[in-house]
Amino acid sequence: MNLATLLEIVNARYPDDLIVKHWNASRYRPVGSSRGDTLALFIVNELHETFDASATDTTQLETAIRAMERAIIELDHVKTGLMAEFLKRRDLPPQNPAGGAPQP
Repeated sequence: MNLATLLEIVNARYPDDLIVKHWNASRYRPVGSSRGDTLALFIVNELHETFDASATDTTQLETAIRAMERAIIELDHVKTGLMAEFLKRRDLPPQNPAGGAPQP
């Protein structure tokens, strides 16, 4: 399997063909910026960085699955931290933007 095929497999499950839009086949590298769908760009980067052209198709798929699983775990940790902070702050009175005590 080549990387283009792997990206097409992923693209079929990602909205709006954004996976292939973040891949420059002629330069064999991801393309994108901090604007737009950075999750699609992240996925393309992960697949590109973990791709081994000498591996079998099943090994390529296993490697891609592991990369996505690691990302899911890391994102879940971030979400858990944000949720904990939200729960800690949700019942607090609003803070004064100037840094003083909340205004009544």
